[in-house]
Amino acid sequence: MLMCQANDPMIDEERHCVSGVRLTLQEWRAFQVLYGRRGHVVPTRDLIKQVWQVDFPPLNQPRTRTLAWALRRKLAGSPYKITTHVNIGLELQDDSLAPVRAA
Repeated sequence: MLMCQANDPMIDEERHCVSGVRLTLQEWRAFQVLYGRRGHVVPTRDLIKQVWQVDFPPLNQPRTRTLAWALRRKLAGSPYKITTHVNIGLELQDDSLAPVRAA
C-alpha cells in the first residue's frame, strides 16, 4: 500500500483524516492509493485489489462507484478532487500543486 507524504499538512495518517475529515478504512485505503499516484489514472482493477485485497469480481464495480462518491463528498473543500474516467479508473487531483497563473 502506498503511503501519503508525512509532511502534507492536510493529511493525518494516524487518524485517517484528510482536511480534518475522518475516512473509513476503505476510503482511507483508496485515498492512499490515489494519493500515491495523484495526477494519474488508477485503473479500477488496481484500486479494487488494493482496497479490498481481491481480484476483479464484477460485483465490486458498484462498490467502487459508491466509494468514489463518498470520497468526493468527504474531500469537498479540500485541495483534493477525484475524477472518474469511465470504464478506466479514478484520478486524484491536488489543487495545491496546480501552477499559479500570472495576472
